[in-house]
Amino acid sequence: MTTPEQAVQHCLDAYNKACAEDDARNDHSPESLARVNRAYRRAMPFLTPATIDAFLACVTHGLVLEIFTTAEAAKLLYATQIAVGSRRTAQQQSKAPQPQPVPTPTPLPPAATLRQTPAKASKDDTNHVQAMLEQILSGKSIETPLAPWRKAPPTASPLTKSGLGVPTAS
Repeated sequence: MTTPEQAVQHCLDAYNKACAEDDARNDHSPESLARVNRAYRRAMPFLTPATIDAFLACVTHGLVLEIFTTAEAAKLLYATQIAVGSRRTAQQQSKAPQPQPVPTPTPLPPAATLRQTPAKASKDDTNHVQAMLEQILSGKSIETPLAPWRKAPPTASPLTKSGLGVPTAS
């Protein structure tokens, strides 16, 4: 694989060799300039996924040396841009979808912590349960006793209709 530096140096070597041949002839004609530029272009690497960076470096350096016109360089840079997009797409497609890791269930606590003694019931709770058991055993219907933390339902008030807080019309 050619590095960008190696590719540019290869192009410059071809360019300098062509310049040396033209200097020997003392020919500074437009045809001579075209020959020198053609030598640089022919030494450029092919535009492949592995040599995109080297190709880009050669085009950029050639633009600095005025080997390419601005229009030619624009076309070459556009071709490089398309090659980069193509390489990126190929790399994304080659990546196999990664399987999602299966979450590990949380381990259960040791058996000793599962066998903790239950909290002691309060005296009021014990009395409520005892009263309900006596009602069941005697065959009476069970009236749900109010837990000590619950408020009693509102009582009827002479100022409200049926004690529900709805004012009566007089």
